[in-house]
Amino acid sequence: MRLYSYQKMQYFLIDAFILGIRLLFNKEGLILKKIIKF
Repeated sequence: MRLYSYQKMQYFLIDAFILGIRLLFNKEGLILKKIIKF
């Protein structure tokens, strides 16, 4: 049971990490688009 909850938490952390990276890349992508447009 403990192992299962730990696994669940690990998956949650990985999801949050991927989401954060996506947001960062989206922001950087928008900045790059602005620079290219400029």
